[in-house]
Amino acid sequence: MSKVAVVVASLVALGCAPQTIIESRRAPDMTEKLTELFVISGAGSDGELKAPEFEKALTETGRTCGLRIGVSSLSKLELDTSVHEERMKTFGGHHLLTVELTRATTVQNDFDVVMYDARLYQMEPKKMLWRADMRMKVGGTSIGSAGETLALDMLRQMHSDGLVKWCEMLVQPEKPVRHRADGN
Repeated sequence: MSKVAVVVASLVALGCAPQTIIESRRAPDMTEKLTELFVISGAGSDGELKAPEFEKALTETGRTCGLRIGVSSLSKLELDTSVHEERMKTFGGHHLLTVELTRATTVQNDFDVVMYDARLYQMEPKKMLWRADMRMKVGGTSIGSAGETLALDMLRQMHSDGLVKWCEMLVQPEKPVRHRADGN
């Protein structure tokens, strides 16, 4: 079953917050709720956002919501990818989430829209459980807030898709209902 969630953050001082559109699909037989998750992340590898802000928002929100998260960030010029596998073994989890920067558009040398492919795997037996196409409009925003926005919106989508236990912090914000001036 495919879901499209449009997550629009509130306005922040001096401009609009990044906006994320996420389209995702969960394996129908994925019924368990995650309690631990190791993430190998390419978010921030091109300077489109601050990787430490992404990692911090991901791990702190996970901890608040009862989800133990470990993160290993890829660099743009990675020479030895085995370091991430070693970190994953040390973490000891059974689920791996990869976040890969797939494309970015720029306007006057500034990032405008960045796209990521996120894939959740069960390690034994190896099987893909969830996949998301994430598009974030960052034009005119702080790259620091972009990292936090991507992490929170991705976790909100995972929550919406039933991958993590209920957590008030991850409930999708409702869109305001507009009423006509005549009261209808």
